[in-house]
Amino acid sequence: MYNNIKYKKVGGSSFLNNSVASLDDIQVASSRDIQVASSRDIQVASSVSVPTYIQTDPNKEIFALSDIHGDIHSLIIVLRDLAGVIRKKTDFSFNNNIYDTNLEELLNMDICNSDGAYVDDLNYEWVPSNDSYIIIIGDIIDAYRNGIYGMKKYRSDDYEHQYPQIEIKLLRFINALNNQALNYNARIFKLFGNHEVLNILSTNYQEKYIFPTDLGITNYYRGKTRKTIFHYGNEGYKLLLEGECRCLLMLNNYIFVHGQIKGQNFIEFEDINNIINTSTDKDKIISVYEYLDGPDNENSVLWSRDYGMHEYIDEIDQQSFCSNVYSNLQTFVNGSHILQKYHSEYRKLKLVIGHCVQSTSSTDTTKSIKNTTFTNLENSSNNIRQITSAPSESDYFNIDKNLIFGITMDCHDYARKNHTIFKVDIGASRGFDNYKDYENIFDSPNQLLDEKRFLYSRTPQVLKIKNNVEQIIKSTIKNTRIHQPRYYYEDTINYNESLNKLQLNSGNYLKKYLKYKNKYLQLKKLYN
Repeated sequence: MYNNIKYKKVGGSSFLNNSVASLDDIQVASSRDIQVASSRDIQVASSVSVPTYIQTDPNKEIFALSDIHGDIHSLIIVLRDLAGVIRKKTDFSFNNNIYDTNLEELLNMDICNSDGAYVDDLNYEWVPSNDSYIIIIGDIIDAYRNGIYGMKKYRSDDYEHQYPQIEIKLLRFINALNNQALNYNARIFKLFGNHEVLNILSTNYQEKYIFPTDLGITNYYRGKTRKTIFHYGNEGYKLLLEGECRCLLMLNNYIFVHGQIKGQNFIEFEDINNIINTSTDKDKIISVYEYLDGPDNENSVLWSRDYGMHEYIDEIDQQSFCSNVYSNLQTFVNGSHILQKYHSEYRKLKLVIGHCVQSTSSTDTTKSIKNTTFTNLENSSNNIRQITSAPSESDYFNIDKNLIFGITMDCHDYARKNHTIFKVDIGASRGFDNYKDYENIFDSPNQLLDEKRFLYSRTPQVLKIKNNVEQIIKSTIKNTRIHQPRYYYEDTINYNESLNKLQLNSGNYLKKYLKYKNKYLQLKKLYN
């Protein structure tokens, strides 16, 4: 268990032995006396307080997403419109064709000192009797991209997806919904990404991902700056750990981790999860975070991109790549009594990862990047969501073949119906928006096709798992444009006749604009 991790103090600080390269000092037993207790539809190891492996009913629906990066609208679209696990409370009207103005009102509230009229659940509620699991595979926070990406609000230094204390509100929203979900045997699981850890440790990379106007605020939230709010013991850190936050989670034969597993053993992750969530030894906890951190560590489970960057893997070495993945999966299960059934069946394990944006296979026009995704479209007429399923196909971006790369997969069987790796980071946050992509759409001779290339590939989407079968559920472009507002994009379309094809044909769509936005459009028309 986690007490088996040895740590030492040097110069007043605590760290794991060989913390850069491996967890050699974790004592790994070849077997353990682990009891499995069942309750309703779930079995967990009773000898650990924060289970890393959970065996649940295969009929339970599991939804996996990652890399929200501070874009709360993207998360709401996934939970409300794609997974169907939340809904607006009955006291508040909601129409799918109209932007949620009550949500906008709450998000604009400044809660640095007190909540006032703010509510954590943003007037959403978990759908009663829905027992689904939601897995958020890291990088919940850090919505800014060093000035390279993102669109600013009109006459403002703030960005379109920026609100006061937005990352705090995002975590409070997740935690509030999770508390509701628990009443229905449902759950939202939070996992660490590299961005959570770099904020906890306040590394040199941190400031590149914080909104500049937030960096200049001395009281970002409850007396702390944005740079320190996620430090150990501060309010942001407590929100991150509320309801538990894991480095890795295994549900049945699915392994969820932000980056990858590369030579690590299940028991190591079990120990890490319990140290972070249950230990009161600050030095030991910080030692674990220092081990998890490290963009230069090729074995880092949070930073390494070997599994996710498909452009580095061509068809020639595909077999070698997958053989290496299976070897790492075999190492992962070895020595764990609770995973004994997978010692000889490790090829049945599946890995779901984030960290590596897959939509670049669609959006990067400077080079051709092959990738793999599902091509069977199950519901072409739905105005809110679209569902694709196996078989998969590997090729370049191709609208006719439905090869629009968001969520992708790797290491498939002959029939392309079973895959070992699923990659769910699709760059859905508006923190990745940029003028170049917009111009590529506006200047294109086929604007609708390139809107699919540059926006639909990044539309909010989620991997659904049920009975060991996967589906990709995507928000339609119309639904995304209504509920994940891109004001610069819409303004440009509405005031250029050459872009009429891109205008949404729903009259209700214009109602999504807020009062301040309508005033902005009128003002800009005068200036033009």
